[in-house]
Amino acid sequence: MAQTSREVNPTTIEPHPSIVRRQTVQFKNENGPAHFTTDEISDIPTSPIVPIQTRSGTIETNASKASSKVEEQWRKQTVLSFDGGGIRGYSSLLILKEIMKLVEEIEKKEDPRATSSFYPNDYVPPHDKRKLSDSDNGKKSSESCRYLPCHYFDYIGGTSTGGLIAIMLGRLRMGIDECLEEYETFGGEIFGHPRWFSLRGPLPSFKEKYNGKRLQRAVEHVVESRSSPEQKAVGAGYFGSARELCKTIVVAYRWKVKSSTPRYGNEVLDGIAVPNTPRAAPSEPGPYLFRSYDHWGTSDNDGGRSILERNPGAADNIPIWQVARATTAAPTYFDPIPIQNNTFGDGGLGSNNPVQEIYWEVAAMHGNDDSVVNLLVSIGTGEADHVNLHSSGLKKIISYFNATKALATESEEKHRNMRRLLANSKNSESVHYQRFNLPLEKGLKNMKLDEWKEGGRLRLTRRGIARRQESTLEEIARLTKEYCEMDQVKVEIRAVARKLVNHRRDRCIDQRKWELWATGIRYRCIVKSCDKSQKLRPSKDHLKYHIETIHPEYLLENAPGLLEEAIRKGTCPY
Repeated sequence: MAQTSREVNPTTIEPHPSIVRRQTVQFKNENGPAHFTTDEISDIPTSPIVPIQTRSGTIETNASKASSKVEEQWRKQTVLSFDGGGIRGYSSLLILKEIMKLVEEIEKKEDPRATSSFYPNDYVPPHDKRKLSDSDNGKKSSESCRYLPCHYFDYIGGTSTGGLIAIMLGRLRMGIDECLEEYETFGGEIFGHPRWFSLRGPLPSFKEKYNGKRLQRAVEHVVESRSSPEQKAVGAGYFGSARELCKTIVVAYRWKVKSSTPRYGNEVLDGIAVPNTPRAAPSEPGPYLFRSYDHWGTSDNDGGRSILERNPGAADNIPIWQVARATTAAPTYFDPIPIQNNTFGDGGLGSNNPVQEIYWEVAAMHGNDDSVVNLLVSIGTGEADHVNLHSSGLKKIISYFNATKALATESEEKHRNMRRLLANSKNSESVHYQRFNLPLEKGLKNMKLDEWKEGGRLRLTRRGIARRQESTLEEIARLTKEYCEMDQVKVEIRAVARKLVNHRRDRCIDQRKWELWATGIRYRCIVKSCDKSQKLRPSKDHLKYHIETIHPEYLLENAPGLLEEAIRKGTCPY
């Protein structure tokens, strides 16, 4: 049964009190990740106070009151955490889909104009080279992904296959149906092609069961197919992204650390000296956080670095596939992977439920203030009796086994620890913590992490009746649907969806800031001889104001559409 830090009364879930009304902003350019940041801009007036539509009519809000509310809402953070669990991670995605379906329902019911989570901006369709298949509800995947989790969650994190999910939803900004489609492909490409000669194969060999190259190619294919030419030009295949977007955390397990790892300066990779980002000094094996954003750590003036901070430093600007390999490199399943001066194993071995790691990380990012966490959602892959770590007497994995057996903990124990932590916190009343996970009796506990059964085959029952074999994904979908239809779970899903919609709507009041968060698009001046042509501006209004006040001569030509053309040409992908 899903659990929450406090009781949820379905009769107390009220609609959001205000709907923002303003002009829709047109976007016709592709999005794309980049590795630069936007300077804070104060060269134009703040966003105008807009009319608010309520159930009792339309009123004008007080400027200072509205401004204070917006600032508080942008301070509050919503966090999503995914457990590891191999193919069972499909269940996590199906649970999230139920949440997002309710989000869509609430958004449309309360304001028919909110046809996507980009609103009040225009919907920006995803870039996908492939012809997407029809989803179960008959809509194209690209059309059914109008409400993106990255618009509702400030941080999305995970470990092992949960890390893969976090990458797709957070770093690649994919919709839930797109992510489900890719996860289904991963299942067949990876778990459907084990090695015959391996540590876990029918013919024993000192090789891992699966070829890490397959996973690498699968991840590279996702990035390639979902990146526009503009995105590729600014580094779409790298994990680091602009700081204004949803932040992605991937938990891995650092198995080996070279003592020669420099803290500052250059290091030599493949014979080439490259800058080394400032990181924590070499430490013992343990959990390691890959971040899509900078985390410089606590300064000495604040009493020194927190013991809960993991490897603070610059964003991990390495290929996305390397992060994916690092978090999924489970012994006997995938080879450990060396990245720079570290060697990584499966993040799930150190903490299969990373919710505490992610919670501490978010607090550390905001001055060690855990009151910023407004909503914390943790999604599991099905309860299990215990975690199995087998050394099998193989020297190749003994070091993994010794390093992780003390840390490997059953996921629900991590959940109970998280509840106790919040219960003892002074901010316990302000944090809505929700855990979703199929209980033991639902059957996933007996499913192997890499189970892969194709559906459609006929098999005989004990009574000699031929029945169609249920595929692994069909079994997971059936059990997850039964779980999501439980009365208490439905109440909890609706409570989370309600809170997410409120979170997005409150932020929309600041239209300029929302435009940047929702689209990732920035703007620069393309007027000839502008000495600030490389300065990135967070909205169209900022660029318009700059041109009108600094370059009025540019507009004196009175050519129709000149300002619009300057905005179009000055559009920069994220």
